[in-house]
Amino acid sequence: MSTPGGVNISDGYFSGQVTDLSIGTLKLDRFALAPSKLPVNDPYFGLGITNNFDIYVAPNFIKAIGPPAPRAAEYHPIVHLGQGASGVYLQSSPTSTTIGSFNREADSGILALVGGAYVYTDSSGTIYTFNPSVQAGGGSGVYSQRIDNILYPDGRRETFSYDTNKLLKMVSDTAGYAIVFDYNSDGDVAAACGFNLSQDYVTASSTCSGAALKTTYTYTSKLLTGVTDVMGQTTTYSHSTGIGYGNPITCVMPPGYTICKIANAEVPRIGTQTLADGSIWQLAYDITCVPDPDFPEASNDGSCSVDVTDPNNKVSHYGFTKSSPGVVVDANGKTTWYKWTGSNLNDVLNYDQTPNGPYLIEVDYPEGDKYFAEYNGPWNAISKATRRSKTGSTSTDLVEEWGYAGCYAPNTLQNCGKPIWKKDAKGNQADYAYYAWGGTQWEMPPAPSAGAARPLKLYTYVQKYAYVKDSGGSLIAAATQIWVPDTITECQTVSGSGNGTPVCDTSAPQRVTAYEYATSAVANNLLPRGMTVTAYVGSTLTTLRTCYGYDPRGRKISTTTPGAGLTGCPL
Repeated sequence: MSTPGGVNISDGYFSGQVTDLSIGTLKLDRFALAPSKLPVNDPYFGLGITNNFDIYVAPNFIKAIGPPAPRAAEYHPIVHLGQGASGVYLQSSPTSTTIGSFNREADSGILALVGGAYVYTDSSGTIYTFNPSVQAGGGSGVYSQRIDNILYPDGRRETFSYDTNKLLKMVSDTAGYAIVFDYNSDGDVAAACGFNLSQDYVTASSTCSGAALKTTYTYTSKLLTGVTDVMGQTTTYSHSTGIGYGNPITCVMPPGYTICKIANAEVPRIGTQTLADGSIWQLAYDITCVPDPDFPEASNDGSCSVDVTDPNNKVSHYGFTKSSPGVVVDANGKTTWYKWTGSNLNDVLNYDQTPNGPYLIEVDYPEGDKYFAEYNGPWNAISKATRRSKTGSTSTDLVEEWGYAGCYAPNTLQNCGKPIWKKDAKGNQADYAYYAWGGTQWEMPPAPSAGAARPLKLYTYVQKYAYVKDSGGSLIAAATQIWVPDTITECQTVSGSGNGTPVCDTSAPQRVTAYEYATSAVANNLLPRGMTVTAYVGSTLTTLRTCYGYDPRGRKISTTTPGAGLTGCPL
């Protein structure tokens, strides 16, 4: 919940998220964080500013205590993922390979210690491997670890390289792209630049000097004051100083502005935000508002209430339990209640057990209707959602349900959080299947009537290497293959086949979409050069072809439509 100008209502701090750089599969997002959420280390973009590549594990140390509620010393590792984070895990020592969940949120991922390196697997099957020789720094201590590589289910891998000062120097992607960072003498990013590796050979020792796709940064006393984008246009920032590590942003002035597009006052927690059009948002906080969303269980209470006055002087009221909204009274006096679960820690003697977390389990609407949710699927995936009608109504509940196949053989971690069926409120069932690596194999919506044929989509994929330049300027295959779409067949099943089987009725119409790729070692070879759609038009089998062209950065710059009548696309 935030204001249009980017104030997080739960804590009163400004985020100001901006994408500074984007190339292919990689992008650099920069944003401000509240002091309570800031990384324990210097986050590369001056005080109070971090980015989506700030990924690390920090095992927070919990001291031993004696009677009347004895507890041994223990560690609570949390995986920090840019603006997000995993749940809280339990580790008896920072070298123990036995790591368990310490709250329900941790059941949405698996954290392990393998050969001294933390390995985190999330609910999509994406695997994060950390580097034990690169610490996050600050209060995390010697046992924190920065990200080494991320392996996605489709085979794509991002690798993170660091310089001798343990600063992130390059993020490279086996899809054929990289972002390189230059630093100033204070250890803050001076420039970030993007490369298409089929056009340029870069390593962790490369710099942004002469790069065509580059964003630069300027600072005053370690506070970010200017960002010049890839088009050479500069956004300036002003900060409030002398009030702590956050030094919040008070003015954002993009290119072409002579006044602040966003002006924040009464910082660090923003009381007034003025936008360039003169509209004013005001926020009034209860003095007990002290949430710590990164580790809310460690705070004494974290409850807070906030009144937000919009530019029309209409007041809305928000009540939070830590960072989760519990009640919202809108500008018309209508009240909605929210209930959450997920953050309850297992230590009932020493931690607040007030339910709050990322899993919304109930909403009570102003007119008496309600929403309920259950999360009994793998990785805490949703299993049931119920809508209950308004007070006094005799309507029955509307229920949606999801079914799953589990996480272990013959199933895979990439797929276990994906539904194999879904029933809508009328009991109609859709079915799904997946390849072992995570891609959708087929999907079958419900039949339009009982016993009728069901719609069906079949998907196929192929593995391809991206081709990138080596030190001699030759194109070579990247380190790993990546799954890319090959065909999509749209058809129907055989009528009367019950729940149906994923086989097309060959006597019924079909439509096949096929993707065409470069067949040799050329630049941008993972980008489709063409797409054909084949189907019967009347009694004639017809193929329509669309072709695409790309610039050296991999951006689509041309489309040739089927009207051109091409029999093949330039590859």
